[in-house]
Amino acid sequence: MSFYYSLLRLRQKSFLESIDLLYAHGKVNPPNTVVWDSTKKCNLDCIHCGSEGNYGGELSTEEIKSIIDQLSSFGVEHFQITGGEPTLRTDFIDISTYAGKRGLKTSFASNGYSIDEDKAKSISKADVSLIQISIDGTEGIHNSIRKNPESFERAINAINLLKKHTNAKITASTIVMPQNIKSLPELKSILKSLKISFWNIGTVMPVGKAKNNQSLFLSGEQFRYLLQFIIDSRKDIRVELGENYPYLLRYDASVRKSPKFCPVGILYCCIGTDGHVRGCPDQPDTSFYREGDLKTETFEDIWRARFQRYRTRQIIKEDEKCSSCDNKADCFGGCWVMRERDLHCIFDVL
Repeated sequence: MSFYYSLLRLRQKSFLESIDLLYAHGKVNPPNTVVWDSTKKCNLDCIHCGSEGNYGGELSTEEIKSIIDQLSSFGVEHFQITGGEPTLRTDFIDISTYAGKRGLKTSFASNGYSIDEDKAKSISKADVSLIQISIDGTEGIHNSIRKNPESFERAINAINLLKKHTNAKITASTIVMPQNIKSLPELKSILKSLKISFWNIGTVMPVGKAKNNQSLFLSGEQFRYLLQFIIDSRKDIRVELGENYPYLLRYDASVRKSPKFCPVGILYCCIGTDGHVRGCPDQPDTSFYREGDLKTETFEDIWRARFQRYRTRQIIKEDEKCSSCDNKADCFGGCWVMRERDLHCIFDVL
């Protein structure tokens, strides 16, 4: 590990210790980022989709605007919109524009399928700082994963139209699985030619359709291949690995520019489709993960009083293997969602 990376890890440790000190004195800073799970409606049927649970009605335009007011007043900086497919909401542009006017740096994630010239022009009028388009492989592979023969072409077209009509950073997201891992070098060339701002790479989360589909999860050998691919690719394109493996043992300093930790309950949380608040959008919207209900409580009250299991590192204390691990101060017990199938331990993976 380089001296600089060691310094960054010490800085992260110092930051978390300062947060712990604030909690000990009853003080809780607002989250840096709030994600809004805007809809479960989607125009594709991806094999790895994480949506599951008994979802209630979606928040109305006025309800989410009221919540945005709360976030702005509380000091939240970033507002990320996801789904489902958020562009299917008829009020998507209105809400994005409103969030920007309330001072929130707003971004959204999309599969790009419904973004034509007119929609790209409409998006350009909203104050959106970053747009992420999902591309899960070269054309045939992506279309197979997304179960739509036009999905790849439309995603590429969306990137080009958004670059043409908006000033937002345009990024790409790829979820890696055995079905597409060998297409990564060719996909990298495609994304490089599109001049995206950066490439976000993740692995399949064990929820929704993926939970019981063993064929979607990487083997140890495949995961090591992915990490080496990221290391080798960093000279060609800005690439980032998701946080569901916050610590990567010997690969950590080579794969990432700076250390990661799960930000849930500390810097980050998610508002569900019907106003329930949970840790992150990848967590199933079930009673186990819910921290509060914005239809009956304020966001600030929920944030200040809940999320204790994340802030106290409850997992490290309760999991016997984690509590005795020498790397618990780097890993923090791994990702809660990956625990849905006992896939959270980086020692087991590597």
